[in-house]
Amino acid sequence: ISRGHRLIADDAPCFVPHGSEVTGSCPARLFGLLEVRGIGILDIHELFGSNALKTRKYLRLIVDLYPSHSDRRIGADERLFGDRGTERIAGLPIPVWRLPVAPGRNIAVLLEAIVRQRNFERQRGERSVSPRVRRLFADPDQPGHPASTSGPDA
Repeated sequence: ISRGHRLIADDAPCFVPHGSEVTGSCPARLFGLLEVRGIGILDIHELFGSNALKTRKYLRLIVDLYPSHSDRRIGADERLFGDRGTERIAGLPIPVWRLPVAPGRNIAVLLEAIVRQRNFERQRGERSVSPRVRRLFADPDQPGHPASTSGPDA
């Protein structure tokens, strides 16, 4: 919220299908409240003003945070393209990114990066890769590949 984002709901969001998308909102009794362990329940309206709140929003991405020290094994594809899947909410598939968390990792920055990547993919097509990243996986003998010793990018 201090980074310019808005609160819709904390621990008890309500999801309903709305056409081909899912809309999330907060039960009226809990609207504007955020529980922060070690601090208590914060009244976001009082602390940040009405612009820090939003009554509803489309649910277009779920980020599943899990401890990095868990037994979950990350394969090469997940390391290179993200640990992803889908989950059905209100009967509709929602993309899920799984993110390992650990002390010292700036979760806010990582979440913003995931959202930016997801928005990029929504604009350019599912699992889109930037041209620069695509070159990393192209034939290394082709001009422009980072491992190439010839061509305009060498």
